[in-house]
Amino acid sequence: HTSFQLVHTSFQLDHTSFQLVHTSFQLVHTSFQLVHSSFQLVHTSFQLVHSSFQLVHTSFQLVYSSFQLVHTSFKLVYTSFQLVHTSFQLVHTSFQLVHTSFQL
Repeated sequence: HTSFQLVHTSFQLDHTSFQLVHTSFQLVHTSFQLVHSSFQLVHTSFQLVHSSFQLVHTSFQLVYSSFQLVHTSFKLVYTSFQLVHTSFQLVHTSFQLVHTSFQL
């Protein structure tokens, strides 16, 4: 009777130990899944940071191009005013020449 009890207890202990081994493997598996998810999150974060820097870079390029366009526009306006001024001077000179020729 005692030997049967010992065999029964031994089987119970074996069963419990297999359950513990199974639970340990499940925990290891879950840990690896968590580590994998963490690395994926880190990767996604770096991708987002990279995209943000690219957007900032593109924004600065657009701002710089806008300022260049404004600068060029002002230069064109200045040149136009100079041309208008020169044209008026030429008209004035022409009128003076006409006036002088009539006097002659």
